[in-house]
Parts: sequence; C-alpha cells; structure tokens
Amino acid sequence: TGNGGFPTGNGIMAGAIIGDAIGARVPSYGVADFTGGQVTWNLGQLDLGLAGTTNSYNTTATGILTFDDGIITVNDVWCGWQEFDASSTNGASPGVGVINIGTNATFNVINMLRLAVVTNTPAAGTAGTININGGTLAANIITNGGGTATIALTNATLQLTVPPGNTAYANATVSNLITGGTTNTISIFFKKSTTGYPFTNRLVSYTGTIGGAGYNFGLKITSPFVAQLVNNSANNEIDLVVSSGPPPARNLTWSGADSGDWDTTTMNWFSNSVPTTYNQFDLVTFDDTATGTTSINLTTVLTPSSLTVSNSALAYTFGGSGYFSGTVGLSKQG
Repeated sequence: TGNGGFPTGNGIMAGAIIGDAIGARVPSYGVADFTGGQVTWNLGQLDLGLAGTTNSYNTTATGILTFDDGIITVNDVWCGWQEFDASSTNGASPGVGVINIGTNATFNVINMLRLAVVTNTPAAGTAGTININGGTLAANIITNGGGTATIALTNATLQLTVPPGNTAYANATVSNLITGGTTNTISIFFKKSTTGYPFTNRLVSYTGTIGGAGYNFGLKITSPFVAQLVNNSANNEIDLVVSSGPPPARNLTWSGADSGDWDTTTMNWFSNSVPTTYNQFDLVTFDDTATGTTSINLTTVLTPSSLTVSNSALAYTFGGSGYFSGTVGLSKQG
C-alpha cells in the first residue's frame, strides 16, 4: 500500500522503478516480492532494471517483480533497460528485468510492454523476461528492444488485444518463446470490428524454435468467431486465422421507431435509411433524425465500435441495466 514516494492521481501511481543504477558506482538489485499476498496496483509507468553508465564502474541493474495473486495494471513497462549507449565515452552497463506472474495473478499492460530495451549499441547481458506460471499476461503490444527478450509460459494465458487482419507486425515479438505444462492459452480480443472474412493476424514472433515443451497453445476467442491458431514455424510465428464471425460493422443511426431498447433484436435503427437491428461492433450515431423515442434503455452488454451523439434539437437520455464494454469512447457533437 502507499505510493512509494511517487505522486498519485485518481488512484494511479505515476511510476515506479525496481532496480535503478542511474548515477551509481555499484550494481543495483531491486526486488518487489508480493508472494502470499493479494495485490491491486495501478500505475502509469514501471521500470525494472534501469542500468547506468559505466565510467569504469559496474552499474548493472536488476529488477524483479513477483506476485501470485491479484491484478497489476500499468500503462507502459520497460523490463530490462540499458538507457545509455555502450559505445559512448562513458559506456553502459546492462539492464535486467524479470516479472514473475503466478497462478492467480494478472499483469495488464495498457499501451506497450518493452522487453530488453537498449540504446544504440547493446551492452552484453541486457535482458527482459516474463515468467507466467498459471497466471495471465494481458497486453496490446510486446516488443523486443534489442537485448534478449523472453516469455516463458507454463499452463498460462497470454491475452492479446489486436486489430483484426493485422499482418504488418506481430503483437508480441521476443527472442525466446518457452513453454511448459500441458496447454498454454492465447486469448484474443479485437480492438474494433472487421470489414470482412477470412482474415489473418500475426500474433507472436520468436527467434529459432519454441523452447521447452514446444508448441502447446490453445485458442480462447469469443463466440461467434470461428478461428484457429496456426503454428507458422517456417516464419517463426504463431498466427491467427479467422474464417467467420459476427457480421461486418455497419454505420447505424438510431430511429427509436419500435421502442427505446438498445438490444440486438429490435428494429430501432437505420442502415442507409433501411430499418434494421443492431449488431455488436456496429458504428452507431444518435442524431436529430430519430422518429421515435430518444430515451435509450441499455438492455445488455454493448460493444459498439464507435458511439457518436450528434444532436441539437432532440435530447437523448441513456439508462437501463446494460453497459458498454470494450474500447469505445463517446464522441459528442452538436
């Protein structure tokens, strides 16, 4: 508990460093071990193993975070960070970061998880390692910063939130992918709706072959998506191929002609002036063209890709037992 000396706002700590050798003349070794306790920790940035310049000294930094119960949510993570150029006059020592995620633990990274980050010329030994033993690592982007980046999973879950059909890059890029246990799960959430099927996503890119137990991944994806993981060993990747799913997203405008219910069965919407029902991930607009009620009853969990209220004449109210889920934000116009 407490903020560790860092400023807080809205329950979020601005940042934390575990293992910091900046300005030091000796190695730094930092450990945050929450084993046996339950952790709830929200923070903006987490640095593990922040190494300094050498100046003829060993300023290697090692930072280790371990927890086996609870949720840690971070906006951005640097796990193993060689902040200085090893070829510079003052040189640089390696940074080493390790995160151990136990059985009942979830480590959630909102923006980017950077492993083994180096600045220009690497210093030998810079490494970032994530060990997931029965727990969950949830992330959007995981990068290899130039050192040795490792993800090791044992009966664990890797949860990735991806844009559908992305083949420009892999969502997770590592040097070493190591497996253990019977099955490791890759759980998929989509950032937005697709425009059509089938599509492929590059999920995990690794160097060489998968270590330990080898490829033993299973897929978790919400219905009605029909998909499979592909062990693309020729390209050192794990890919996702989605053959079908919910209807591609449409632009819908609220009519309220039948009722105020926002659900998936009532003809309360227009698509190109044609009455229709709402599908999850549609792009929805509430404007001054509604012919019926503007008192909206949220009846269930709703996941529109976008939500726009553009009104100057009609007043809208939203209520009910349902709620919005996913990454949708509200755009208010008029």
